[in-house]
This record gives sequence, C-alpha cells and structure tokens, in this order.
Amino acid sequence: MSFAVDPSASDPGPQASAPPPSAPSGHATHPHRWLVRSLIGVATVLGVVAIFAVWANRQLLDTGYWTTTNAKLIESPPIREAVSGYLTEQLYANVDVAGELGKELPSELKPLAAPAAGALKDVVQKGINLLLERPRVQELWREANQVTHAQFVRLIENKGSVIKLPGGGAVVLDLRPMLGEVAQKVGAPTSLVNKIPPKVAQLRIVTSKQLGTMQNAVNLLRSLALILPLLVVAMFALAVYLARGRRRQTLIAVGTAFIGAGLVVVVARGIIGTKVVNSLATTEAVRPAAQAAWSIGTSVLADVAWSTVFIGIPVILAGLLAGPTRSATTLRRLMAPYLRDRPDITFGAVALLLLLLFAWGPIVATKTLTGILIIIVLAMFGAEMLRRQTANEFPDAHVHHHHENPRSET
Repeated sequence: MSFAVDPSASDPGPQASAPPPSAPSGHATHPHRWLVRSLIGVATVLGVVAIFAVWANRQLLDTGYWTTTNAKLIESPPIREAVSGYLTEQLYANVDVAGELGKELPSELKPLAAPAAGALKDVVQKGINLLLERPRVQELWREANQVTHAQFVRLIENKGSVIKLPGGGAVVLDLRPMLGEVAQKVGAPTSLVNKIPPKVAQLRIVTSKQLGTMQNAVNLLRSLALILPLLVVAMFALAVYLARGRRRQTLIAVGTAFIGAGLVVVVARGIIGTKVVNSLATTEAVRPAAQAAWSIGTSVLADVAWSTVFIGIPVILAGLLAGPTRSATTLRRLMAPYLRDRPDITFGAVALLLLLLFAWGPIVATKTLTGILIIIVLAMFGAEMLRRQTANEFPDAHVHHHHENPRSET
C-alpha cells in the first residue's frame, strides 16, 4: 500500500507537475519569437533611414561639416577645373574684356584687343585653376561657404521672421571676392577688375520662395535624426529583452542587423551616386567633377554607414562569447575567477581597451562626447552581464581555487 502511494507522491508528482509549466512557456515564447523577429526587421529598416537622416542633418545644418566638405571639394582637381571654368565664363560674360584691354593698349595696337582677349581667356582659366591650389584663394572659398551656410541656418532657424540677406531674400554663395583676387593674380588690368558687377559669381542656394518648404523639411529632418537612432536602439533592446531563452542568438541577430543596415547604405550610396552623376554630367568633360562632388559630398554618409557596421561587430562577438561553443565556454571558465573575485582587473581591462579604442578613433562616435559616453555605458554593462553569467555557470571558480578545481573535478 505504501509502495503504491510513494511512487505517486514522489516520482509521478514532480513529473506530472513539470509538463504544465513547460507547455505554457513553450506556447508563450512562440509568439514572442515572431515579435522579436518583427522588431529586428523593422528596426533594421528604420536604421537605414536613420543613417541617411543623421548624414543629411549633419551635412545641411552643421557649419563645421559643411565648411570641411566644401574645403575638400576645392582641393579636388576636377572640381577646381570646373570652378575655374565657371569663374572665367562669369568674368567674360559680365565684363567687356576686349574693351578694357583696348584702353590699356596704344592706339596702333587697339585692333589686337579682341584677339588678345580671346587668347587671354584660356590663360585666365588656367591661371585661376593654379591659383585655386593656393592657401589664400582656398581660404576665400572656405570663407564664402561658411558665410553662405550661416545665412542658410539663420533663415531655417528663424521661421516667421524677416531677415535681410545680401541675396535679396535668397541664400547665395558669393564668389566675387575670389574672382577679383584671381583676376588680379593672373595679370588682368585693374580697370577690368573694378568693372566686375556686384552680383557676378553669386550662386543661389535657396530662394525666398523655397524657404517655407526648406524650413518644414529641415525641422522634420532634425526630428528624424534625433528620434530614429533612439527608436532603433530601443527596438533592438526590447527584442533582446523579450527573447528569453534565446537572448544570445538575438544579440547576434542584432549585431548582424547593424552590419546589414550599414552595408545597405554603402551599396545604396554607390547606386544613387551613379544615377546622380549621370543626370548632372551632361558632357563627359563635366563627369569627373560630378563624380568628385558626389564622392566628397557623401563622405559623411559613408562614415556613418561604416560606423554602424563597426558597432555590429562587437555586438556579434559578445553574443558568441556568451554562447555554448567549446571555445566560448573554455574562455569563460578561464575568465570566471577573475571576473568574480577581481572586478578591479575586469573593469580596468575594459577601461584600457576603451582608451585604446578612443585613441584609435575608427568611427565618428569615438570622437564625440555623446558617442564616448554611450560606448562606455554599453561596455561596462556588457562586462557586468558577463560577470553575472560566469558566476552562475561556475559558482566554485575563485582565484585561489583556480588550480585546484580542475583536479577536484577530475
């Protein structure tokens, strides 16, 4: 009688009570698995959009990025050639070069003024191209772009107010000081330089009619550049949190998503660039300048995309380190005593690696205060999670027992 009662009370009891928890947990995690996949998929798509938004926000609204980019543009030989051609055409289209040269020539040589003006055109263009390599002229270009961007930002940030600008309500890139400088340097008569009209070599960037649209677009862009990255990180974090029992695999999936989003942007930059260059390059002579402008103008986009790829790599490595593979388990077993008993060594090693990373500065995030703080918090959090995991896996691992445990286990 007691024999019949004991099996039902001891063995079958726990066995009977074990399936109910396992069955509901299996059913509960199944919908979460689809939710986790959906979160990662949507976050990856939003990540691609976020990369473009961050790039556009920096390129359009950050004067430092704008000025640096345009400084690189003028250092490019194809763009220098295009700018020198534009300035030369502006000079000849707005000033009677032949007439001004005729005033400088003796009466018997005045008939040669027109041929001399035509011959001088090629000399002027080549001279301007050479002068654009000089620091003084490049500084004029840099200053013109800096003033233009300041005007643009003032208009965008002062919605509803009237701002008087040199361009008559438009944002202009004023290259007239540069044109006058290079005209003097190539030996043009002073009278010719003085005859350059005030509005020559002024490129309109934004007209007054476009202002309202630009203000709305930039406000939306600023919001996207701020909200989307935070939303993407939050969705990835939620996916990892919901993936109980599969957090390691989910962490690897998140790292892969980071890499995938960055590579998609890199590929898209190449495809879009080809179409943009083809639309801008009406002739083969203009194509090198268009290609150089696209490459330099989207260099920040490439930096942000490759930074995203770079971030994904340690995320995947963290997931692999926490995995059940023999090499990962062995590595955790070796680190367990120091992770448990010597947190000073653990966090000191993490701090040293972070210092080396920041000194190297492979991505933009490692050079900004916000990026540095985020990386430090994530690295320290990851180190603490690894300490807790190894403490649960190897409860008997201690520094002074490190050499004794293997013998006792065998």
